[in-house]
Amino acid sequence: MPTGRKVQAVIFRDTGRREFLLFHYVPAKGGYWENMTCNVEEGETDTDALMRELAEEASLGAGCVVYGPRLLFTYDYEKNGGARFTESVYAVGVGPGCVPDISRNLRGSTQSAGGAA
Repeated sequence: MPTGRKVQAVIFRDTGRREFLLFHYVPAKGGYWENMTCNVEEGETDTDALMRELAEEASLGAGCVVYGPRLLFTYDYEKNGGARFTESVYAVGVGPGCVPDISRNLRGSTQSAGGAA
């Protein structure tokens, strides 16, 4: 039985080409790229958590969202130490005029943003 809930957002915008917002961690933090991910806090819906995290992590308000959040899939997993989670992955499209700003979230240069397809 899962003990926690997480949500993940595949954030994209169309500006003549489809761009994706990804967070890149420096090698000391694993060196990997990932979508925006957060815990769903007690009393929050998945959508509440996604909108909170969009504002906190990327400075994107609700007015920027033009598509979704649309549920793509959900899965369960267990972390080292036995904590179990259910994670739901959503697609979230933002308007072409909305530019994410992650500068206030750069904790000692542990994250950067990038990605286009």
